[in-house]
Amino acid sequence: HFMSPEQAASETVDGRSDIYSLGVVGYIALSGRLPFETPNLPALLVKQATEAAPSVNQAAPGLPVALAAAIDRCLARDPQDRFTDGEALAAALAPAVDTRPSLPPPLRSWLVSTNPATLAYFGCTALFSVATVGNLVNIYEMGTFGVTKRMLDVVVLASIAVFPVIPMLGYHLNQARRLFRSGFTLADLRSALDIAERERKEGEALTAKDRVTSGIRALRGATYAAGTWTAITFSLALSNVVHERVLGPWPFVIPILSTVLLAVTCNVLDVPMIPEIIRSRIKPGIRERLWRSRLGSWLAKRLGAPERSRLTGASAFRATEAALGVAAGELYAALPKTYREQLGDLPAIVAALEARAAHARAELEVLGALGAERARREAASAHLAESVAALETIRLDLLRLHANASDLAPLTTLMDAARRLGEDVSRLADAQRELDTQSEGKNDSA
Repeated sequence: HFMSPEQAASETVDGRSDIYSLGVVGYIALSGRLPFETPNLPALLVKQATEAAPSVNQAAPGLPVALAAAIDRCLARDPQDRFTDGEALAAALAPAVDTRPSLPPPLRSWLVSTNPATLAYFGCTALFSVATVGNLVNIYEMGTFGVTKRMLDVVVLASIAVFPVIPMLGYHLNQARRLFRSGFTLADLRSALDIAERERKEGEALTAKDRVTSGIRALRGATYAAGTWTAITFSLALSNVVHERVLGPWPFVIPILSTVLLAVTCNVLDVPMIPEIIRSRIKPGIRERLWRSRLGSWLAKRLGAPERSRLTGASAFRATEAALGVAAGELYAALPKTYREQLGDLPAIVAALEARAAHARAELEVLGALGAERARREAASAHLAESVAALETIRLDLLRLHANASDLAPLTTLMDAARRLGEDVSRLADAQRELDTQSEGKNDSA
């Protein structure tokens, strides 16, 4: 099985015959099976002599493109098509200087695409939201008189205010449907969102590194104070405690102008006004919230999203954990029903490990950009390596099950270890976030 076709045919052999044998070793290590599986030796020799070896991607989907291409080249039937020697193979597998893969153009365009009618939708929502609030204020002032009609007006106006959500959602569904029809999967979309989020966080960390100074903190505090002053003034006016005809316009104009001028200054200087813990929750838009949710998974199936990417190398941009997660999910889905029932928790564990690895990878990139202390970078790197190793072991054990192994004990033991690993990583991440929050609070109070 490990003999090159030319050696089996008693032809002249050289180092490229060893390259073929090494390719078979790589094939079985990555997929758990041989390139040619036949019932007897004559059938094997015929296949080796007449057929090209199947791509390793068919037996082990989700592999890095460079690795899969190298294995396939090692198994070329013609020695001329293989690597000339081990050095050439090593060079093909060496990581590039920039190891961060680039997104395919369709996914990059999808990430930056914006609905041209968004501004009109926001204007409609703002207008009818103000009208809704005005009617609610009128109801409060009128008491019980005419409440039924006013409430009907409120319902109609509120419905019109939220109506733009429907065409905005339709826009995103149509954009995703085009990608699905092109051969991209929902996992591809989510991986693209992960990459965009990591790039955004890295950019924010770089720009915010030296941003917080005493002057910036004073400007932010003054803006908060002016906004509070404006809110209190108008609250008193709506409650009829103060009146413009008694005090004149300036008690109302001054807080508004102060708030506007300070807010404009903060905007020009790029001063973050919203705390990070809130900003991180409101930052994701409809696109990210939709395709990361269960509703997005359900809609993707209805839109015809393929289970596997139909484009050669389309998933090369995926991080290792994402590729392993997709491969493990596909292998789990192809198991017999009895196995899937016994391993019912496996998809959730794979998803949790993938999420923790992605978090560690994002943290590692941000820490590297900031030049953070070595200990924190090493801790994030260790968390990433542990999660990826657990995902890889799960994938290999699933491959063994597909290769007619019937013992589930190694996989169930690994699932227990993965649960404990996830709990440890989560506790460490929570502790680090708490330390970061305390550090930010000390800097603000300094």
